[in-house]
Amino acid sequence: MKRYLYKIATYIQHQSLKRDGWLLGNNVTISKRGVCKIGGGKIICGENVCINAEAMFVAFKNITIGDNSTIAYRAIVSTSANPNAPYNKLCKIYEPKHESISIGKDVWIGAGAIILPGVKIGNGVVVAAGAVVNKDVPDNVMVAGIPATIKKNLVIE
Repeated sequence: MKRYLYKIATYIQHQSLKRDGWLLGNNVTISKRGVCKIGGGKIICGENVCINAEAMFVAFKNITIGDNSTIAYRAIVSTSANPNAPYNKLCKIYEPKHESISIGKDVWIGAGAIILPGVKIGNGVVVAAGAVVNKDVPDNVMVAGIPATIKKNLVIE
């Protein structure tokens, strides 16, 4: 009975997310606790994607998440960086940036990691907890730090 109720609740959740611009592949699991999407862009999830509690998506442009990828607790994926343009004078130095984000297949984004606008993360990547990813990441590496840098190559068999 619990399994049946869970399936109904998941179906209702997915229908609601689809109305809000989510495109969901098969077997996508999205926490019912505090996952948030802001903006009019789409979030495109492949198959077997898992998004954990309190993940935040600032989607003024599209965000693509590849098959078998996991986004851990309180991760932030943001397609927008904007110092309150045109009102804040800092926008003359830091122009607003609105760029899509692409997350590859078999990626694990750790708790509290931040993915900034325009980043492309390759396949088989681990983004360590708390990392700030501000540039593209190649396939099969682990990145960590602020800003995130490659810490090791991964051999995936």
